[in-house]
Parts: sequence; C-alpha cells; structure tokens
Amino acid sequence: MATTKKPSTKKTGTKGKSAGGGKKVSIVFASIKPKNAKSSIDLVAKVSESTITALDIKLKKAAASKAPSLVDNKSKTAKYLPRKNGTKSARRKLRCSADGVQFYSVIVPSGCSYSKAIEALTKNSKAKVFITPAGTKYETGDTSKK
Repeated sequence: MATTKKPSTKKTGTKGKSAGGGKKVSIVFASIKPKNAKSSIDLVAKVSESTITALDIKLKKAAASKAPSLVDNKSKTAKYLPRKNGTKSARRKLRCSADGVQFYSVIVPSGCSYSKAIEALTKNSKAKVFITPAGTKYETGDTSKK
C-alpha cells in the first residue's frame, strides 16, 4: 500500500526585514541622583541603529563601558555575572511609532519609568505613538501625515 505525503502547512518564503536588526548602540534616557548618593547615574539602554534612524532618535550616546566579568561566588565553587551593569535578564520594552502604523521596539532601562521614557523619546525623536507592554496606547502628538 502506497502512502502519500501530506502537504506541509508550514509557511514558506522569506520574512521581511524588521528595523530591530543590526548593531546595538547604548543611549542615555535620563540621569538620576539616588538618595544618599554623591553623583548621578545615567539610565542607559541598547537600541538598534536601524530603530534609531527610523525614529530619528537624538538621545546622547553613552560612554563605552567595560563588559561585565564573572565574579567568584562566596563559596568559591562557581562564578556568576553580577546584577549591575545591565546584566539583568528581564527586558522592559516600549513600542514606538511616528505614524501610528509601523511600530519599533525600544528597550527601556532599569530604573526608568515608562512615562519618563515616553517623555524623553517625545522630545528627542519623531515618535508620537507609544504602546506599553500592558497594551495601553499613548498618543503625544499629531500623527496625521501632512
């Protein structure tokens, strides 16, 4: 008895290019001064160059920092990555758009609220529509094309 092969339901073809690819650039969203601290801390996130050019983001680039290195555990049995210098595994993202149709994902740094990130991006980019991970949509300007 001959068996016939079922046609594949898997989509074939190439995916379109997204603006999320490419080299990541560290940019400063804001500077804060924690309580009982002598100096301020920059809130830095890495954003892809293609997203920066698509939204025309004009935030200050962060100074090059050293790559995080492994630290000895207290029991000296294992090494681990420290929790500071941006090594947290969770990423807080904000979707941004200039026209309300094409959205780009921007990572929000730890310690920076979504409202502070929206304020910084509104002042320093063409982004006018923002969607938080909870699905709330914020429109900060006129999105109609002239």
